[in-house]
Formats: sequence, structure tokens, C-alpha cells
Amino acid sequence: MSYQPGFPSSPNPYSPSGNNPDWGASPYRPPDGFSPYQPPRQSRSWLWILLGVGGLLLALPVSCICCGGAIMHLGFEMVEAEIVDDLNTDPIIQQHMGHVESAEMHFWDSLMEDIKDPNEDEDSWYVFDIKGAKGKGRVIGKSITNDDDVEELREGRLLLPDGREVKLSK
Repeated sequence: MSYQPGFPSSPNPYSPSGNNPDWGASPYRPPDGFSPYQPPRQSRSWLWILLGVGGLLLALPVSCICCGGAIMHLGFEMVEAEIVDDLNTDPIIQQHMGHVESAEMHFWDSLMEDIKDPNEDEDSWYVFDIKGAKGKGRVIGKSITNDDDVEELREGRLLLPDGREVKLSK
């Protein structure tokens, strides 16, 4: 007699009655003679290669931007030092500011001054906040490179804290 669900007269193959030694065993267990090992893991080397290439593609522009920014900062520091030396020789600066101790270039304001000048020359306009022995002020002028490869300020003007504007002697 075969097992038929729902009929009480059919014997249950998973019950301990009868002579079946595998009673209660899961019907999903592997048959005897087969190993229950898991299948081998798939290689993920493509993922590591993709991550490596992506990391390099991301690191390259980031390092170029950082190095370019550092070089640009060093260049502006050199320009500031040269302009301070040039301003210390100007008699108008000496009269109103005294000896110039420091100058800080304002990049955005310098770009705006450069845009105001429609000439296509290679000289750039710079805006500096300067601090001298007698006070503070703002210098706006065109920077040129002389024969000794040193930056000098031309067509400059000094803006004083009281609102006056004084033309520099160079």
C-alpha cells in the first residue's frame, strides 16, 4: 500500500513503525556516497582589479590638483615678497604706511581688477592688503616682470582706510 496524504489507513514513511532505518531523516539530505561540501568560491579578482584601476583614476586628478595648488601658493608667496620689497622703495608708501611689514594678495579681487582692464597685455593686476609701521591699506597695481626676473608694481594706487586714494610714484 502506498502513502496517500489525508488517508488514515496509509502508513507514514517518516514514522518509527516499520522496518525503515532512515525514519525521520530529511528527504533533502544528500544520498549516501555524496559529499556535502560547498561548491568552490568564485574568484573576485575582477573586483580587485576594478577597484585598483578606479582608485588610480581618482588619485591621479586629486594629486595633480593638490600639487598644482601647492605650487601656485608658493608662486604667490614669491610674488608677495617681491612686491613688498618693491613697495618699500616707493616714497608714497613710505609717507603713508611707513616700512611695509606684510602684504596679503587677494586672488578674487585681483581677477576682478584684471577683468576691468580690457587690454590684451601679459601683465596682471594684483590687489594686496598691506600692513606698514604707520597703518594698513590696500594697494592695487599692475605687476610686470623686470629684466632681473623680479615682479614690480606699475600704475599702482594706494587705498587708505579713510577712503582716500593716492597714486603711487611708479
